[in-house]
Amino acid sequence: GKLGVACGEGPLELLGTLRQEEIPIHLTLADSHALYDESLAGVVSFRSGEFDVEKMVLLHRKLLGTVLGMTRVEALAVPRPLVSVPEETSVADGLRAMAANGVFSVPLTRRGRVVGVVTMLDAVVFTVELLQGETKALDVLYTTETMASLLGRSGRTEAWNPVAGADTLLKAFSSFAHGVHHVCVLDPEHRLTGFVTQTDAVRLFAEHKNLLGPHASRLILDVGMHRPRAQISAIGGSVAAWQAFQVMHNRDISAVAVVDREDYFAADISANHLEGICYDTFHLLFVSCTSFLEVSKYTRDYIVIHELATVSELVDELAAKHAHRAWITSKGGKLLGLISLTDFLSAVVEGISGQVITKVEKVA
Repeated sequence: GKLGVACGEGPLELLGTLRQEEIPIHLTLADSHALYDESLAGVVSFRSGEFDVEKMVLLHRKLLGTVLGMTRVEALAVPRPLVSVPEETSVADGLRAMAANGVFSVPLTRRGRVVGVVTMLDAVVFTVELLQGETKALDVLYTTETMASLLGRSGRTEAWNPVAGADTLLKAFSSFAHGVHHVCVLDPEHRLTGFVTQTDAVRLFAEHKNLLGPHASRLILDVGMHRPRAQISAIGGSVAAWQAFQVMHNRDISAVAVVDREDYFAADISANHLEGICYDTFHLLFVSCTSFLEVSKYTRDYIVIHELATVSELVDELAAKHAHRAWITSKGGKLLGLISLTDFLSAVVEGISGQVITKVEKVA
C-alpha cells in the first residue's frame, strides 16, 4: 500500500507512523550510502547478510543523532504543574511546597524570573550540616534560613542549565547525560514555561524502540552501562537513617542501597526521602533505616530488575514506573548492579558523539 506523509512531519512523527502502519524500510547494498544521510537510516531492516554489526550501529547512531538534532524540546515536554517558589521562602516552607506537589527539585524566582534550582540533594547537605551542629538551633535554622541559602549547597551548580522550547533535544540530552535530572524551559524573557526531565527522555525510547537500534534485545549486563556491585554504597537496615544521608553527603551520591547481611537487596534510601522533612519530623532521621522506610511517605522512585532483562525491558519498566534508577539483582535477589537514568542517557549521548561523558551525578 501507499503511505501519505505530510512534508512538515518531523522524524519522531514519521517513525511513529511507520511503526503504527507496520511498514518496514528495506535497504540494499546499492543504496546504503544514500540512505546513510537520511533521518530514517536506523529504521531499515537488513534483508541479507551483507551488513555487519559495525555498519548497523553506525546507521543507528546516524538515526538517533538526526532525530535528537531535529526535534524541538517542546515536542518532548508533557503537561505538568509549574512549581516554583520565591528565593526568600524559608527552607521549611520550601520543602513543604515540594512535598505537597510531589517534586524533588524546585526553581527559585526573583521578581518572577528564575534564578536557579534547588534539589533534594541540596537539602541533604543542609540537613547533614544541621545534624552536625547544635540541636537546639535546628528549629531556628530550619525556619529562618531561606531557600536561596540552599542554592548550590551540594556543589551541583551545573543543575542550572535552562533551555528554550525551540532548542533541540540534543541540547537537553547533553544536560541529562551529565547528571542533570531535569531542565527548565524558559521563554525569551527568562520566565519559566515548563520542564523536560530524564524520565521524559526515557519515555522517548519506550515509545520509539527503533531508536535503541541493535541494543534493544541485548542484556543490560552485556551493554556495559551499569555500575557493578563493587561501585555501589550499601548499608544495613539497622543503621540509623541519618547515617544514610551522611554517606550520601560524604560520597557525593544521591542514593544508597539497603541490604541484609548476605547482601540481598531490600530497598533504597535516596535524597528524595527528605521530601517533607521538617523540624517536627526530624526525629525520624534517628530511627533505623528499616523503620524510617516503614513510616516514610515518600513515593518509591526505583525499580528492581533481573540480571537477564534486556535493554528494551529496562526502558519499558523505567518509563512505566517513572523510576529514576534500576537496581539489578540475581534470581535469588542478591544485589549485582545499578543503572540510573544518567547512566542510560550518558551511554546514549556517548553513542552519538563517540566521546566519553564525565558525569556530575553519582548514584550509590
